[in-house]
Amino acid sequence: MRWSDDLAMPLRTLDVHLEVGCVADLGTAPSASTTARLATLYPSSLMIFGSDLGHTDYPSYREGVTAWYEGIEPHVGATVLEKIMTTNGRHLLDG
Repeated sequence: MRWSDDLAMPLRTLDVHLEVGCVADLGTAPSASTTARLATLYPSSLMIFGSDLGHTDYPSYREGVTAWYEGIEPHVGATVLEKIMTTNGRHLLDG
């Protein structure tokens, strides 16, 4: 299923956590990426990092995450990315 911006409000109302990350953004300009767009529609506290990198058709994890971070950071900021990549997942798992 492809993402639709129309889903943001109903999912947000339910406090649904969304996985965002490298593979969804591969091949797009950082300003047009799914992550950058979601950051304008969805609370960063409900966004969790994921990747799927490591498959033979994708860059290595280090290359992919580095490129993704460097491309997205100017659009969402380092603080938001830190929460998405670390804090939010820990809080979700801690219950």
